Amino acid sequence: MVASLRKRSPPAKINTPDIDSTFKQGLFVVQKSRNVSSDIGLDQAHEQNNAIIKGDGGAVGLLTDPAALRRCMLGGPEITQLIAEFEESNATVKETLYMRHEQTPEFQNIFAQKVIALKNEIKERGNPYLETSNDMFSLETDIAVDKENVEQIMHAEEVGQKQCTAYVNDRIVTKQLLLYSRIKKNIFMLF
Repeated sequence: MVASLRKRSPPAKINTPDIDSTFKQGLFVVQKSRNVSSDIGLDQAHEQNNAIIKGDGGAVGLLTDPAALRRCMLGGPEITQLIAEFEESNATVKETLYMRHEQTPEFQNIFAQKVIALKNEIKERGNPYLETSNDMFSLETDIAVDKENVEQIMHAEEVGQKQCTAYVNDRIVTKQLLLYSRIKKNIFMLF
């Protein structure tokens, strides 16, 4: 039998403004806690609710007993909500729990102190990007790096390129070594 060689029409464009607006409203996720950015997908929320219903003993016999399955399907969401409300009423929770750790006042204060310290250090020493000397030192401790270590740091990229070339040559091109053979570790001493 010879297949027909007629020209196929392109698939019809599906116009789904309902789905688009639903996604824009965020109705494809569930927020189970008051924590910021902790939403989970609907399927994951259903799985977690099923786990709560099953508990430690499991839901043995649900698929063999239609009445038990019906009770679980009808009462499951309500039971899950009751358990969540009970656990929430017994919990003593700080308001900062519902923030990301970067949003807490402590984190913000520490970050602001570090920014001020860096600005003061730059004012005192000058812009580190305009530094013209060959000395390398820590802004925090004022400890200078030895000349030989500065040379190692200045040539670190070159050393890495040589190792990459050797890796490809030895393992892929000439196959002198196995692909998973150990690679020599570089030790660059800094301070």
